[in-house]
Amino acid sequence: MGNLKKRCFPQIDEIFYFNTLDNGLKVFLIPKKGYQENLAMMTVKYGAVDTEFTLNSDDKKVYPAGLAHFLEHQFFEREDKEDLSKQLTRLNADSNAFTTHQETSYYFSASGQFSQSLNILQKAFKSTHLTELSIKKEKGIIKQEIDMYQDDPDYKLFLGVLGNLYPDTPLAQDIAGDRDSLAEICKEDLEDNFTYFYHPSNRSLLVIGDFDVKQVYKDIVATERQFPIERSARIERSELSLNPIQEKGSLQMEVALPKLALGFRLRGLSSQSLLKEKLVIRLLFQLLFGWTSSNFQTWYEEGRVDDSFDIDIEVSTYCQFVIVSMDTKEPIAMASKIKHSLKHFTKSQDFTKERFELLKKELFGEFLKSLDSLDSLAVEFMNHLNGKETYFHYPDILSDLSFESVIEMGHYFNRASDISEFTIFPK
Repeated sequence: MGNLKKRCFPQIDEIFYFNTLDNGLKVFLIPKKGYQENLAMMTVKYGAVDTEFTLNSDDKKVYPAGLAHFLEHQFFEREDKEDLSKQLTRLNADSNAFTTHQETSYYFSASGQFSQSLNILQKAFKSTHLTELSIKKEKGIIKQEIDMYQDDPDYKLFLGVLGNLYPDTPLAQDIAGDRDSLAEICKEDLEDNFTYFYHPSNRSLLVIGDFDVKQVYKDIVATERQFPIERSARIERSELSLNPIQEKGSLQMEVALPKLALGFRLRGLSSQSLLKEKLVIRLLFQLLFGWTSSNFQTWYEEGRVDDSFDIDIEVSTYCQFVIVSMDTKEPIAMASKIKHSLKHFTKSQDFTKERFELLKKELFGEFLKSLDSLDSLAVEFMNHLNGKETYFHYPDILSDLSFESVIEMGHYFNRASDISEFTIFPK
């Protein structure tokens, strides 16, 4: 298999093959015997936050918010007027794409004609086919998408607290941008950013399923070799500015109950293992506020919270935050209770080594379940590519976590996190 390398994880009976091709494309192959479908995902390290950067050391670039998301939509346009999704549909492949703050991913799943679909996906990254007419049409579609999200209370809640935590930064912007930034997007901006960020060296290709590893790898290499190797741009991304937070914010919408989001922004969190930090934070918040905790059970029985209670954790090289959100009749009281519980976490009756070990087993069970879903595994695998660390290292990292590490994280939160509240009140 040439330079294709192999990593084995006997504890979970998983392996993956990987290599970086001559043009810089990183390839990962995960064989799964007995699966009826195969999945391919191409992920570009380019997301909504990449609006300001320096090109080739001295060329400062600034672009409108929402450009990465717009490019994702326009990427499906093809020269022959049959867009990418229709080409894949003709081969009975289901395709989709999504943009996050830091990445853009394109993927498809298919039970037959997989190699042909993969060939189409790879070739699509060699050029764009943008026209003024298609861009104008897309602006109308995305404008409707933006307007739709403006009427979504849960989305407005999340964006509101994120804007409080990271004011005047790309994180405070909708991934799709707004009407003003949408109007600024032009053909030249889209073509330039495609050239800067869609280079093979800034992309990773993942294939999962029951396939011939040698043949699929051979096909991938052959397709990439059809195109000349072009020089990549040197991109220096702007660091996230930790501006002073806005401690509180609110708005009114058509909701039955108030919605509360309590955000915690971390400062100075640094580790060689982002997965480890995320797991420690998750264990801390699950111990204190998980569905099996006495806190949650008491609040639920008292009617203070319901099944909408959620904990969202983001730990990346760019940002680290936790958002606790809920529907509640008592947003002010619940914000106070959560902050008080975290401040005095060591006194909680739930904060025991026994529950810690039990939660570790639950997390391991969730991990094993994720391995059986092509979509879940693809997203998690791509999300956790950090140096030599991958999603398959999850069990070892989880097993090595100590109760003391969670205690340390609790003290760190109380010492170094910035806290903000955002509430949506009924009109």
